[in-house]
Amino acid sequence: SSPGGWDGYLALNDERVSDYFNKLYYASTGGQWMLAINVFSEDDDVFGTAEVIAGPTISFTDGINYGDGAATNPANGTYFAATQLKAVVTSAIGAANLDLRLSVKDVNDQPTTIDVTIPAGSIVGTEVDIGGTSDRFLDVTNIDFVPAGSTGTIGDEVQILNKKERQVAP
Repeated sequence: SSPGGWDGYLALNDERVSDYFNKLYYASTGGQWMLAINVFSEDDDVFGTAEVIAGPTISFTDGINYGDGAATNPANGTYFAATQLKAVVTSAIGAANLDLRLSVKDVNDQPTTIDVTIPAGSIVGTEVDIGGTSDRFLDVTNIDFVPAGSTGTIGDEVQILNKKERQVAP
């Protein structure tokens, strides 16, 4: 990509635009997508689901990913910029905290981990941010308990979703 234009401006200023803007750009340029590293998804993308089952152990179901983070990936609906994640309670959390360790791919597609605690008694729909705004990821590859952490209650379930950078209303 050139040092100028929208992609150059966004990269220089560490900003991202919505996929809605990206689609307008595509239409106005006669079929050129912006670079995925500059475009955030506006959808509720499920990166994975964790359920506490007998053992106790975690049953992990893999979800979507935003690709490998390559600077050349087009924002064509398959690839997006790395995102902050959030845990959303999908089956009420019991009387114990649920301490989870997520295996993730960072903005450079490198494997790492990040921990999150879902508070005891959290009701369905409760959202818990994972890390801070600078903790952005492309993929969740596994979820397990934090070693020596609280293993929650059998039946606890959370989904890991993208945290939207801002709400866009076309």
